Amino acid sequence: MEYDGLTDYASAGRRRLADARELLEVPTWQSLGRDARHRHLRAAVYLAGYAVECALKARMIDRTPGCRRFGEVLDARPPHRAPTSLAGAGLHSMAALVRVSDPMGAVDSRPDLKVLIGICCRWRARDRYAPRHFTSVTDARVFVDAAERVADWVNGRRLAPEDEA
Repeated sequence: MEYDGLTDYASAGRRRLADARELLEVPTWQSLGRDARHRHLRAAVYLAGYAVECALKARMIDRTPGCRRFGEVLDARPPHRAPTSLAGAGLHSMAALVRVSDPMGAVDSRPDLKVLIGICCRWRARDRYAPRHFTSVTDARVFVDAAERVADWVNGRRLAPEDEA
């Protein structure tokens, strides 16, 4: 893969969160169209989920000695600990990525974080093909906010005080 390194995932994650935030706004293109309030919500949710996926993969690369690419992380795992859940479509499974990138169970000791990750685990890469629009601006904002806070935690930034349990 051409874009498989730590900096690739880290910078892609930051850019996709910025894109998601922008897509939550009422579109300027045909701003009076009947679908203007929900036209971009699916894309915002998809990009926010993708940002968390990128952050988790960057974390795994960063924490695996001698690895500079995600493919190397997968190859470096001992056969008895091979992440079979990270094969094929599982490479985009939020739950599998969280499980593999959090071997010490930090998520389990943080109820606030567990709620945020639970929201993010509703994300599926295949949702980008869904023909329906998100009809709730509130649901999209909740998801993007959760994704941003999970990405902050993954990237080592402390969650805001209102997020602390």
